[in-house]
Amino acid sequence: MSSNIEYLESLPDIDLLQDEGITLESIMQEMREDYEEAYEEATGKECVLYPADPYRLLMNVVAGQIYQAYQFAQERFKQNFIRYMDDDLLLHWGANLGYRIQDARPAVVELEFGLNEALSFDVAIPKGTRATAGDDVYFASDGEAVIPAGATSVHVMATCIDAGTVGNEYAVGQLSTLVDSVPYVSWVTNSMASSGGADAPAGDDLKEAVYLFPSTYSVAGPEDAYVALVKGFSSEIADVSVVTDESANVNIYVLLRDGKLPGQDYLDLLEEYLMDAKRTPDTDHVILKAPETVPYELEATYFISSGNKDMEGVIKEDVNEAVDYYVECQHGEIGMDIDSGALVELARVAGAKRVSVSSPEYVRLDKSQIAVCTKVELKYGGLED
Repeated sequence: MSSNIEYLESLPDIDLLQDEGITLESIMQEMREDYEEAYEEATGKECVLYPADPYRLLMNVVAGQIYQAYQFAQERFKQNFIRYMDDDLLLHWGANLGYRIQDARPAVVELEFGLNEALSFDVAIPKGTRATAGDDVYFASDGEAVIPAGATSVHVMATCIDAGTVGNEYAVGQLSTLVDSVPYVSWVTNSMASSGGADAPAGDDLKEAVYLFPSTYSVAGPEDAYVALVKGFSSEIADVSVVTDESANVNIYVLLRDGKLPGQDYLDLLEEYLMDAKRTPDTDHVILKAPETVPYELEATYFISSGNKDMEGVIKEDVNEAVDYYVECQHGEIGMDIDSGALVELARVAGAKRVSVSSPEYVRLDKSQIAVCTKVELKYGGLED
């Protein structure tokens, strides 16, 4: 989870009903007491509504409706705050700031069209000639390409017909089916991995985009502005770290979802996007990079209290899930220190009585590094008092 979203989630919860002491029970009690008091004032007789009294049952039903109305009003009030906004309200609120949602963007790739043998004349390949991997996802060439006489192939950029992340991560050579017949052309392949496709932001991605948007008002190069610009390129981007070095170079480190590192082709597309945005200072020398990986091994033994013997199987599963979560979090954010203390805390929350960690030791990472676990060896030490 992005640090910006974590910050928003860490803000105090808004609960007006709790602050005012409004519960279903309090409404029911107040209605009953008001009725009994009004009855006594009107008739001079004491009135007690017992649990099975029809009037009390009717009041309970009405109280339930009133409480639901209170809850609805509170939820609508909370939609005034970005932490609680749904996508539609985020777009309207963002529009007040000048934010406009970016449409889904298609992936791009470089295709190579080829002949079985060189010919004595040029072979033209029309714009829009398609290639696929055979899975109903198609890439069409961006312009006309020509295989010159005496040559056997030509390279041309192509764009996925469907916008979004569906066209990303086709490995080199995977787009090998020529969809449109072109005279003399016998084969096609992709000479680079496809990338750059992005879905329209939604959920936490949209929330963070709106939250960061005011930082883009300035072109003075603040860190948040670069983060907002880079994340605006694609919903694939999970984390961005901006480091200005002694030579005044602005080094931007990019991490993709699921801890994936961007390749050079991806970084080139991102650089082109930033240049087209024209919101970076002319004096800033921006360099896009993948984070440096810092490998570590995880070796630990955990014990379960003998008092939890009946829950032993469940706790073992929970501890294993906690370790998986720890490993995932370590390579989900740039610059997160390697801290075995966090591992121990997660395992204890999962039910472990004691955790003995042999590795890793604490390692402080800088804003250009990411921790990558190369080995997990988790042992169960058994029950102990």
